[in-house]
Amino acid sequence: MTLLEELKQRGLIYQTTHEEELAARLRSQLTVYAGFDPTADSLHVGHLLPIITLRRFYEAGHRVIALIGGGTALIGDPSGKNEERQLLTQEVILNNAEKIKAQLSRLLGAEKDPQRILILNNYDWLSKQSLIDFLRQVGKYFKVNEMIKKDSVKQRLESEQGISFLEFSYQLFQAYDFYYLKKEYDCVLQIGGSDQWGNITGGMDLIAKKALEADSGLKDDQAFGLTMPLILDSEGKKIGKTSEGEVVWLEADKMLPYDFYQYWIRVNDDDVLRFLKYFTFKPLQEIEALAKEVAERPEKRAAQQALAGEVTEFVHGRAALQRIQRISRALFYGDVSELDEGDFQELARHIPSAEMSIGEGMRILDFLKECGFIPSKQMARNLIKSRAIRLNGKVVDDIDYQVTENDLLFGRFIMVRKGKKDHFLVLAPR
Repeated sequence: MTLLEELKQRGLIYQTTHEEELAARLRSQLTVYAGFDPTADSLHVGHLLPIITLRRFYEAGHRVIALIGGGTALIGDPSGKNEERQLLTQEVILNNAEKIKAQLSRLLGAEKDPQRILILNNYDWLSKQSLIDFLRQVGKYFKVNEMIKKDSVKQRLESEQGISFLEFSYQLFQAYDFYYLKKEYDCVLQIGGSDQWGNITGGMDLIAKKALEADSGLKDDQAFGLTMPLILDSEGKKIGKTSEGEVVWLEADKMLPYDFYQYWIRVNDDDVLRFLKYFTFKPLQEIEALAKEVAERPEKRAAQQALAGEVTEFVHGRAALQRIQRISRALFYGDVSELDEGDFQELARHIPSAEMSIGEGMRILDFLKECGFIPSKQMARNLIKSRAIRLNGKVVDDIDYQVTENDLLFGRFIMVRKGKKDHFLVLAPR
């Protein structure tokens, strides 16, 4: 199966230009790029598909460029936006760009193969352009009557707010990026979301026109575009936010790896197989086997576990995934024997907890009330008699049980569980 055929079977192609020519060009190594605007200090799930698609091209033997839009972010892409973007300062954008560069380098593995994985910033060349030179070299090739037909512009022109000249000019700068990368790196393919089609074809048009110039620096006018579909869930909602409306960030400091993992675990059965094709490198045959598992035993959520496991490992690494899986098993089965000290410290960020001194020991009824887990001693008494209370995974059925420092795991932690789902972590002061 060729790369293009696999992308099709995974549902990753929305539009392509010159498909037969592109298929032929993919038989030998080419250079492909995708852009990422640093409008925040971290990428999010909405960026994950182009990142993974770049990895697919790399694994197929091609050279990939992740282009950070440090220059274009100063202008603002109107694509998919109903109103003008808030302008960020140059300092903020460049700081964001540095953080995103580190993220992209890690996710794509740039340090392992710097010859075939490049992380660039268009600020490096756009900031050196003078306005007059840019308009003479680029602006002369863009007809306003064609520019206003672009979907991103047309929608804003029809709105009350309209579109500023700043954002209207964005397509010129993105087109110039494609031309620049073609000239300097022989990049012949740009990929992006379906909302980027107009910007991509604008870059192709510029390359074709610049190639006619004797001093263009281009050896030919070969250029292609490929867009991926907008990812919606089965309810028609754009993915990338939790049910609480929180953005699903790719940076651990902005979204804990455990919460990131749980986001994928909660994916609906109607979406999970499609997402496995989009966001994982699992062979299609394995995904078909998981489809059968979902149909026959949906309660096992095997497909969700496969999806959450692979995406979390890709974004946060194997060690983080293993810690998450240990914590998940501990919460589900109540067995804390697998957890290490770091796991308990991580666990304290996910379940209710309290710091409390055990002293020389205290009766279990007092312990449960004073830590704040059970509101009254009478309720604690009833729960203990019904064998509904566990300390560190073990049932406590004696109301006179004494909680002592011997119950502290790693000298600091006691995991309390009520019934099957309610957990509480007591931490002794350091």
